[in-house]
Formats: sequence, structure tokens, C-alpha cells
Amino acid sequence: MVQKTYTGDGPDDWSEIVGMPDEWDERNIATLIKKYEKRFPGQIEWLLKDSRAEVGEEKRALKFVAKEERGIGLKRSLSLPSALINEIKAAYPTMFRDKRHMAWFMKKFPQFVVEK
Repeated sequence: MVQKTYTGDGPDDWSEIVGMPDEWDERNIATLIKKYEKRFPGQIEWLLKDSRAEVGEEKRALKFVAKEERGIGLKRSLSLPSALINEIKAAYPTMFRDKRHMAWFMKKFPQFVVEK
């Protein structure tokens, strides 16, 4: 068996090292989101609305390019207030660093996904 160690100088698969989030983590993150919304009412909704409008403009601008060059398109992205991102990262440092953790977050909290 090969033991993996993090050297700090390259991308590692953190989900293999620390494991995947579970139902407890989902409830904990949902609580962080609710508390943030209570402190800053309407900020999340405003940011998502603004981000979705911006993505819509980008899609319209890229539409004619995509016809000529296949494969050009927007990937899924998240839109969260930076203070909320920092709160989640404080509790879950790998949530937005590890691909599998990010995919888990997008699946469990689809309200923050801006583009599919």
C-alpha cells in the first residue's frame, strides 16, 4: 500500500485524504447559509440574480462563436458572497479546492449554481 502525503507544492486529491462530506456536513453548511442570510437578508438572492443575468449576457455573446468553433461553452459555476465562501472555507478548507468536494457542494446546494 502506498501512503499519500501532501507536499504542498501540487494539486492532490483531497477527497482521498480527508474523505467526502456527509449528511452531517450538509446540515452544518445549510446552517451556515441560513445564519448568513439572517445577518445579510436578501444579499444571496441579489447576487444570484445578478450573476445569472451576467451569464445570460455571456451566453448570448458566445452563441455565434460556438457555431463556428465546436466545444466552446460555459461550465457550471457557483455564485456566493465572498464572506459566505470564507465562512464555509473556515469550516471546510477543501470544499472549493477539491474537484469532488466542489461537485458535492454543487449537487447538494444547486441554488448557488449559476450555469449548467
